[in-house]
Amino acid sequence: MTKVEISKIERPQGVLRRLRKDASGTTLAYMAFAMFPILGMVGAGVDISRAYIVKTRMQQACDAAAIAGRKSMAGTTVTSADKEEAIKFFNFNFAPGTLGAATMDTTNESATNRIKVSATAAGQMEINARTEVPTIIMGIIHPTESGAWQAGKQQMKVEVTCVGEEYFINNDVMLVLDTTGSMASNISTPTGNKSRMEAMRDALKQLYDDLKPAQTALESKNLRLRYGFVQYSMTVNTGKLLYARNPNYINNPATYRRNGSNFTGPNRNNAWFTGTWGGCIEERATDQNMNSSATTISNTAYDMRMDVMPTDAATRWTPYDNSSNGTNISDGGDNVACPRESQEMAVWTEAQFDQHVDTINNPGGFTYHDIGMMWGVRLMSNQGIFANNNPDSYNNVRVARTIVFMTDGALNTPNSVYSAWGVEDWARRIASSGNSGDVTPRHANRLQLMCNYAKTQLNADVWAIAILGASETMPSNLTSCAHTGQAEKVTTAAGLAAVFKRISDKVGNLRVGK
Repeated sequence: MTKVEISKIERPQGVLRRLRKDASGTTLAYMAFAMFPILGMVGAGVDISRAYIVKTRMQQACDAAAIAGRKSMAGTTVTSADKEEAIKFFNFNFAPGTLGAATMDTTNESATNRIKVSATAAGQMEINARTEVPTIIMGIIHPTESGAWQAGKQQMKVEVTCVGEEYFINNDVMLVLDTTGSMASNISTPTGNKSRMEAMRDALKQLYDDLKPAQTALESKNLRLRYGFVQYSMTVNTGKLLYARNPNYINNPATYRRNGSNFTGPNRNNAWFTGTWGGCIEERATDQNMNSSATTISNTAYDMRMDVMPTDAATRWTPYDNSSNGTNISDGGDNVACPRESQEMAVWTEAQFDQHVDTINNPGGFTYHDIGMMWGVRLMSNQGIFANNNPDSYNNVRVARTIVFMTDGALNTPNSVYSAWGVEDWARRIASSGNSGDVTPRHANRLQLMCNYAKTQLNADVWAIAILGASETMPSNLTSCAHTGQAEKVTTAAGLAAVFKRISDKVGNLRVGK
């Protein structure tokens, strides 16, 4: 009889215990169980990323479409033309089928995938667009909100909404215009040559026409679009504006510099100031220590100070007078010049605007850019004697300011001509030497200081336009005067008209946003 050793037979509990402790070979099983959740999470990341990209691009397209559509609207009702304009911009920025997105219906607003264009209760344009993006991995398996996994999500819905709002901003546009002798030179047009001054008049009238819809829209909201004019050469014609504000703003009697000595003119009566006087001015006292590298306006350069009121001889203006009662310099052609009268900021009808533009027809004199910019700034400044006509807001809506500075060349400031600072060789108000070589760089720097003032203190948008010959280059001080990209050289009437169209587009578009 065989003897069996009971102790050598392994009991069932031991086998189970050993299997429980032995983990070899289980990794494959774990991986098999984990595969579905891992694929689901990776797939969800891929598909959700695609849907996010689609949504981002759709939102950008929607915003662009809403702005374009609102700009197209003439009132508060969306017409079929307005809708077509909006959809055109939407499809341009988000082409049908982008990343597999379903094509959106533009005619059936109840369709699952569609673009809906409508007007809000406030009369703004609203666009709602929705589509579906096909999935890749999530079409096999995807997580539910509870965290469980289920099969088959074939599409992901994407929807965006945007509103194109029309908001209104008052606009003041100051036109600073070179009327020197060289503006009589010709410029080419499709039908032949015409003077630069005539081409400028045509461009100004077109600017008004282009901005007329914006002006009408502003007026419907009790807001305004205004224009001001400064024609300049060696001085400006602003004296009668000053006299109308207060006769005490003008020196009377006035002192003039003849050769090396002072001459005091007669005490003039009201009839002379309102009738005989042409209206051009000699500038207030200035600081000849402001050289060509000055970076700030001197406290005693009253000609460039917008905030200083005229209270004494130094801070008042003097009548520009070349008669025997004044400077009495020999004219000699362009040695003496008085442009047409400048105009304060005002709302103009088209007839009034065109009538004034037609008066800009007497080119003459040399080119002092600084006097033009100084008075362009002064007549739109919220400081000084014209401040009450230039508030920062009107009817509780802010005022946007634009300066259009137009010339046909570089500075030309001889020391022997009668300018707003007298005859420099006699008066020596800009430079103690009185030499043109010292005077011209200082005038150039004064222009730059006034351009900087306009941009920083008035927050004005500055354009500089130069009508030049094909071989001429844009003067650097004009380029630095304007805002970036807004210094333009033109050689033809068509080129001039195109720049003015850019200006009107920018000014008019200040009223549309999202």
